[in-house]
Amino acid sequence: MSFANLSITNRLRLITVLPIFFMTCFSTLVVWAVIDYSMRDQLTASGEVLAQGIARNSEFALLTRNTEDLRHLLCTSIDVSKDIISINVTDLTGKTVVECQSQSHHYVTQVVQVFADVRIQIAAGMKKDDSDLEMSPLKKVIGQVVVNLSTANYKEKLFKLYETIAGLAAVVFLIGITFSRLLSGTLVSTLHEIVKVSKSISRGNYDPYFLHKQSGELGMVQDAITDMARKVGDITRNLESRVQSRTRDLEKQTQLLEKSHQEKKLLIQMNNKAIEAERRAIAFDLHDTLNTLLLSMIGYARHAKVFLGKYNADARLNPAIDYIQSIESNANHLYSLSRDLVSNLRPEVLDEFGLADAIEVLLANQQKLNPQCHYTFDYTPDFPKLNYDFNIVVYRIVQESLSNVVKHSQATLCHIELTYHPEEHDGRVNLHITDNGLGFDPTVFTGRTGVVGMKERAESINARLEIISDKGRGTELLLQVTV
Repeated sequence: MSFANLSITNRLRLITVLPIFFMTCFSTLVVWAVIDYSMRDQLTASGEVLAQGIARNSEFALLTRNTEDLRHLLCTSIDVSKDIISINVTDLTGKTVVECQSQSHHYVTQVVQVFADVRIQIAAGMKKDDSDLEMSPLKKVIGQVVVNLSTANYKEKLFKLYETIAGLAAVVFLIGITFSRLLSGTLVSTLHEIVKVSKSISRGNYDPYFLHKQSGELGMVQDAITDMARKVGDITRNLESRVQSRTRDLEKQTQLLEKSHQEKKLLIQMNNKAIEAERRAIAFDLHDTLNTLLLSMIGYARHAKVFLGKYNADARLNPAIDYIQSIESNANHLYSLSRDLVSNLRPEVLDEFGLADAIEVLLANQQKLNPQCHYTFDYTPDFPKLNYDFNIVVYRIVQESLSNVVKHSQATLCHIELTYHPEEHDGRVNLHITDNGLGFDPTVFTGRTGVVGMKERAESINARLEIISDKGRGTELLLQVTV
């Protein structure tokens, strides 16, 4: 269990108990270390005194090699002190001269060694000046005393003392736990009440009441929560009033915007219908007047050529025949242009065969006008014949897109895909146009007339139009509409 999952009660107990626990452990370890150091120092000091005493009594034995008295002295010292493991007296070469070991220390792991040099006093001359010499005593090392001391006895005393200290520490620790439980219980009950009151405030009770009023810091917290709740209540009521007022204003504005949007959409629809009606009228006028006149002109030119052909022997009539031929050619060209213009103004194939076939014809004409670009078209087989108002909007969007390919894109590939999904929302039409042209930044050219016109047309039939483009990456147009 992590600390973050602990309850407030357990956290307060840990906050109270952990310092006592660590302080008790630290104090016990410090006392242990101090006593251990003190006893070890005391043992070393007593060993040094013993070694120096034996060193002063070892001069004769080392010089004469008469070691019986010295051995007796060593053994007596070991019998007197339980801390001595062994005493060795060696000469200058390190060879043991006399040695005595304790019989009670067979398995000792911790040993303290104390060394003392055995010295004898000799006389030596020192030159004081050119006339006389002064004798001065010198000390010469002739051996060494090694005393090995065991730490077992003082360790035993140290452990007994440590047991006493640990017992006292445990008593102090238990007392601390008892007090921490009492203090944390009072604090936790107050905190639970504060939490309960806070929850009631979150549910909208901005006039809280504490059953157990505390003093000190907890009382200050209770007073602060009460004051805060009342201020929050005032602010909340004020905000609710302002939000309600603002909501009513927004609802009115939303209704006005929705009405304006519907009026705009209706205006766009009416405008598009008026434009299409005007185009239809112009197309009829061109078909009924201009085309009729051009056909008559072509007929007259042909009759004139036949009539003049009867006099082909007269060379003077050849220029007239050439003029009549030019008139016929120009009239045929004007008639072809007029038919294309009529077809653009009022695509008859849209009425007769539907949207898919109209787009296919439009692409065929576009391929002739712009042979540098390769146009492809895929559409759902048996694409349904939809109403004219819907078809003409989609047709004009395709027409504007192809116009942009010619005028701006410089594309070499252009693909159009028209699909119909009858299973989605009572029928959905998707139009997807892509090219590999120069592309453009939609955030910069959003106000371009052609783009705005396409968006307005799409909006008039509740279609979703999305144009995706980037410089050097071509352009992609997506149109989705439910029919």
